[in-house]
Amino acid sequence: MDQKKIGKLIASKRKEKKLTQKQLAEKLGVTNKAVSKWENGKSVPDIGIIQDLCKILDITVTTLLNGGESKEEQLVLKLLLVINNLKQLYVIIAGLVVCNIPGTFSEISFVSNLLSGNTFYSGLLNGVFTGLRFIGTILFVYGVAVFYYKMKKAKNRS
Repeated sequence: MDQKKIGKLIASKRKEKKLTQKQLAEKLGVTNKAVSKWENGKSVPDIGIIQDLCKILDITVTTLLNGGESKEEQLVLKLLLVINNLKQLYVIIAGLVVCNIPGTFSEISFVSNLLSGNTFYSGLLNGVFTGLRFIGTILFVYGVAVFYYKMKKAKNRS
């Protein structure tokens, strides 16, 4: 357990959360001098407040005691980010698929016969196809926007 590494981690996470030493101290029921000692590596937080400190700083106890994320934790976080991005790609693909359903159905001879023969069915199917294209477009745009936002947010974190 390296007190200096722990102190640097506490300081960086506190600043990331835009908290002053005094604000962090008040949340934990300690003095701001105690927080200063932790951050300077002169002491470590008392065992009784470590869990509360970790909740406030949004880190695990293991991360705190290691003075940073272990390689395994970093790998897990990266994998979770990749999985999250894959989910967003599925939304984008679903949007593209839904957009193409009307084109695919209109090429089927049964559907084209309905479209050419009866005005009621023709109007109904055209309405359904227009709705599907609209829903597909919304899914696609939403998927791309969220994917872009998450990638930009991840880039700003690193």
